[in-house]
Amino acid sequence: MTIASGKPINRRIYSLLLCCSLSAAAAPPSLEQLLQQRTRTLPGQIEVSTASRLQQAAAQAAQVTYLVTADDISRLQLRTLGEVLSLLPGLYVSSDTTYGYLTARGIGRPGDYNSRLLFLVDGTRVNDNIYDAGLIGSNFHLDVRLIERVEFMPGTHAALYGNNAYLGVVNIISKKVYQLQNLQLQGALSNQHQHDMLLSYGLRHPEGHEGFVALSHNQRQQIPLPEVGLANVPRQAIDLNQDSNTKLAGSYSYRRFALTFAGVQRDRQHPALLGSQLVEHQVQNDVSFVNARYARRLSQQLEWLGHFSTNRMHFKTVTPTLLGLAANQPALNELVFDVEGKWTNLDQRLSYQASSGLNWLVGLDLQRDHHQAYSFSINELLTISSVASSNMRAGIFVQQDWQLWPTHRLLLGLRYDHSVQDVRELSPKLGWIWQASPTDQWRFNFGRAFRAPNEYELETNRFYQIALPAAEQTDTVELGWQRQWPADWHSHLTIYRNQINNLITSGYGETTLVPFFNDQPVHGHGVELLLQRDWADLSELKLSVSLQRAEYQSQQRLTNSAEQLLKLQYYRPLWHEQWSVGYRLFAASARFSRDARLAGFARHDLSLRWQPSASLQWQLSMKNLTDRRQLDAPLPSAQQLTQSGRSIDLSLSWSLP
Repeated sequence: MTIASGKPINRRIYSLLLCCSLSAAAAPPSLEQLLQQRTRTLPGQIEVSTASRLQQAAAQAAQVTYLVTADDISRLQLRTLGEVLSLLPGLYVSSDTTYGYLTARGIGRPGDYNSRLLFLVDGTRVNDNIYDAGLIGSNFHLDVRLIERVEFMPGTHAALYGNNAYLGVVNIISKKVYQLQNLQLQGALSNQHQHDMLLSYGLRHPEGHEGFVALSHNQRQQIPLPEVGLANVPRQAIDLNQDSNTKLAGSYSYRRFALTFAGVQRDRQHPALLGSQLVEHQVQNDVSFVNARYARRLSQQLEWLGHFSTNRMHFKTVTPTLLGLAANQPALNELVFDVEGKWTNLDQRLSYQASSGLNWLVGLDLQRDHHQAYSFSINELLTISSVASSNMRAGIFVQQDWQLWPTHRLLLGLRYDHSVQDVRELSPKLGWIWQASPTDQWRFNFGRAFRAPNEYELETNRFYQIALPAAEQTDTVELGWQRQWPADWHSHLTIYRNQINNLITSGYGETTLVPFFNDQPVHGHGVELLLQRDWADLSELKLSVSLQRAEYQSQQRLTNSAEQLLKLQYYRPLWHEQWSVGYRLFAASARFSRDARLAGFARHDLSLRWQPSASLQWQLSMKNLTDRRQLDAPLPSAQQLTQSGRSIDLSLSWSLP
């Protein structure tokens, strides 16, 4: 995990100049070889796109952007987006073995599908239009081995992005064709009865056409049951607990046009006890998107960027039940919950550079929810509840970036969001950047954000004929200090405070349809510190500390909230450049559920990599070395769930020379 900061310098240009200075007798390397060469990239040389919806130097962004790179993912042999996000400051990830749940800066409600964070893939919004869910488990659209980097911008960003940019924005940037050149095969096996495979092929044409396609499959069997207190679990129950995911992704680009697609089909089975009978609960989940982007410079000062995407999600659960259709109906039936959403997004932006010190960005976001439907039935014959609707959402925004003095910049933003379902929200933003010295930078930010109740929350309350929840609102103030120290040390310190009103919370219960209500006001505050050092031999050290507290106005702590987080990553080459080792520490303080205190813990991961050639790599990793199985309670039922134990993974990566 890296903090992005400083002025952008493309190190690959240095590599190119160095190669050009070699003897003419040496065979010149290809462009792909130059791009794939590993170089020492310092934090001050990284560009990001999330902070302003334009590619820019991170030092020009009003707020800090944290990064996880493809190297981080590979070194630690991470398998899911949730594992990737767990490297970032302020984020805590838990799981019920079917879905992953995020707590950001101490805020994460039971049963929340990460709707308070906005998720983007190459700038495309992928939160669905039913739950506003952000998928972070094995059912995420992309195989994580296709990710070039993940940009995370914590805080309120509705002034640029609108709904769901409430506690932060996660932008997943997919790999470029040069990183997936030719035929590549990657596979992994785990002692946890898990295996996965990725097959990809990338091609570059001399005239500028390029693209790739990738197919991956992941399967895990005999998944341990997470519920606490289960005794004498029959072998048959564990055999029923399995997860299978098949993913397809690809891209095509030519000059300033790009087309990307990705999708996943998931089949999840897990056991349930119905009376004294062992039955199988099934979950089917399909999500996909296709997006097209085009950019054109209209003049020396004016650039237009257009983006269009179409998205689909289908979610279905089948649960055995003793409810019957009629008196003579067999006792065992199926309770079917079926959800489907289809929507399109249109994004138009104009970037205008009025002068060397004044930039404007004006944009329009449209989302047409063509289909928002779910049904709750017995055997898909007797309907208990059925809803079908549509929606139209629109947001218009303007942002001004003004260089007041050589060392001071002012950033102002304002956005108005409107929807057919009665959303009327105005989101302002103020940012100030002071370059106090060549090595010190200060940032001040104020932002307001909202999260409108999603379709599922609205329709559930309509089913119970109770009041609809109002939109959540939050005001956040941040102060950041960034410094580059001698000996290649870098640090960033952020102090923040937020005020949350109308926090949407579900009632506690075991039923499928749990009503929602606006909870009492919440106050949050915290400190995030990130330290990083890079060595000339490509060794890296990254350390983050998060101290955070979120509590109700009554001073009661929020559940699912770790108040202290400690994260460390260390990587270094060994005695030979073909060998390298990576280490990770994750430690969290105690959390509280509705009924209990959940103890703090520390987890350790270790990996060893051997790369005998440029086209072949072996890696052995051990996650959760000490087999520390902490408890979490991410569901509305407050059931304590055991998180994953020790796993040993062996992976192979091969590419056609």
